[in-house]
Amino acid sequence: MQPTPSRPRREGPPVAAPSPGGGGRLAALLSLLALASIVTLAIAAIPRPEPPPGPLPGAAGIVPEPDAAVAIHPAGPPLCSAEVRPADETSPGSGATAAWLSVACDQPGLLVARSPRGDPAGAELGDDGSFEGPLGRHYLCAGAVTGLALAVTGAGGRWESTAPLAASPGAPACDVLIRPGATELAWERDSIAVADAFADGALGPPRGFGANSSARPLDHLVVRHRAESGRWLTWRAGSAAAAPLERLEAGKRYVIAADAEIAWTFPDAPPAPPAPPAPRTSPGAGDAASSVFDGAQVVSYYGYPDIPAMGILGAGAPEDAADGVAALAASYDELNGDRDVIPALHLIAGVATSQPGPDGLYLRRLPKD
Repeated sequence: MQPTPSRPRREGPPVAAPSPGGGGRLAALLSLLALASIVTLAIAAIPRPEPPPGPLPGAAGIVPEPDAAVAIHPAGPPLCSAEVRPADETSPGSGATAAWLSVACDQPGLLVARSPRGDPAGAELGDDGSFEGPLGRHYLCAGAVTGLALAVTGAGGRWESTAPLAASPGAPACDVLIRPGATELAWERDSIAVADAFADGALGPPRGFGANSSARPLDHLVVRHRAESGRWLTWRAGSAAAAPLERLEAGKRYVIAADAEIAWTFPDAPPAPPAPPAPRTSPGAGDAASSVFDGAQVVSYYGYPDIPAMGILGAGAPEDAADGVAALAASYDELNGDRDVIPALHLIAGVATSQPGPDGLYLRRLPKD
């Protein structure tokens, strides 16, 4: 049997065999895609700063609360409170008083403390506006009290106050504690020779001195006074100045320059002569040298008889007025010290008028009776 030929099979185009380098390129492409994915994930993982707080979208006017860690201070001047007391002890090698301050303000700033008997001293307040500790030296004798001026300067202005400061328990017994540098003095005692004012143990031993190692207190100070002419007068122990200062005069001011701390006790002044007795009687006519006002104060009632609107003398009988002014003068006398008090009646004897009287004067006189 002769075989029947089968129908020829349709075949597609021949498939090319892969070239030796085709698989390498595909692997490289896949590696690049994998690396790009890793880089993208790494960039996404990098932390980004938070945006500044602001109104939320669609919620106009709503502002988030500020960070509690950020200090917000008032825009105005500082508002402070302060307590001042002397330190428990004086500084080593000094009799000066150290002031212990406790200051609290509503904002930080610069604190400055100064007194008439001390040098200015300053300190920075903490971030919370507070300071506590000793500040400066104040040259006070035992029992003395001075005014300590305090000032705090902040971003928005200045706060000022004054607090009393008493001498510390270790302060020396003296009249003036001379400080190193310049000490100003207003002499309020009787006139005295400068040499006598510092003689007979009036000065204590020098303390805290430097280059000048002398134990003699007079070697550590110079006294100067500026005369009305503008010329400076100078006193220094053992020296002859070109313009010598010889006396301390009452009511004048002096500068004591020193390189040591020295306690000065004023010498006892001789007793002043007694003042002449004040006159207690009315002076005679024309006697200008003697007056009741030389030693007395006059306290009086004032007025016009029978017219209360013109003073208390118009509101009652003369006897009532006399008793009342005597009681008033007695109350003044209790406060007047050595000065006498004299009660009096001040009678209005003439009243101005709009028309002239018989004598041509615009004055109506009180009848003599």
